[in-house]
Parts: sequence; C-alpha cells; structure tokens
Amino acid sequence: MVFVCCYFYYTLLCRYKIVLIWTMKQYHLNKLSPELGAEISGIDLSKDFNEEIQNKIYDDLIQYKVLFFREQNITPQFHVEFAKSFGSIEEPHPVYPHVDGFPEIVLLENDKNH
Repeated sequence: MVFVCCYFYYTLLCRYKIVLIWTMKQYHLNKLSPELGAEISGIDLSKDFNEEIQNKIYDDLIQYKVLFFREQNITPQFHVEFAKSFGSIEEPHPVYPHVDGFPEIVLLENDKNH
C-alpha cells in the first residue's frame, strides 16, 4: 500500500512539473527598448498564474521596470490582487481617472479622444 501511495504521489509530482515546464515554455518576453519596458506574451494570467510565473514576472519587472500584458481577460479585482502579489500598492493618483470602485487602477488611455 505504501508503494502505491508513493507511486501515485510521484506520478502527480511528475505531472505537476510537466505542467510548470509547459507553461514556462509559453512565456515569451519581448524587450521594447534597450533600458525600459517589455511585453510578456504567451500566458493567460487568469489561468497560468502560479508561483513560478510570479517569480519570473517579478524578475522581469525588476529588470525592465515596466511590463505590458496584452489581451488579458481579467477583472479589476484580479488586477488589484495580481499587483498586490508583488508588494504594496501606492496611493492612487489624485488627478488621473481610475476604474470605478478600484482607485488603485489608474486609467491611461491612448485613443483619438484622449
């Protein structure tokens, strides 16, 4: 019985590692300038966010200072929780508009009307 339990645990552990390796293979970083900014693609933050991805994002944030995640389908609540997973959030800017009910998320718009 112990052998079966150990084998089952080993199988789960191996599958877990395979999933993490597969997820990290999808992670792609594109530098936007020599010193500042990068775009991360190939991951869905609402599904793929785990400790390994968080550590990779944190390392990239320290190195590139600004990260862009395009075409993410996340809620404002997840956005705030995602930001808090890297540390405390600064006080909201008093002048810039923000997402209703989420003063931590400043709206920065770049379209023909703004």
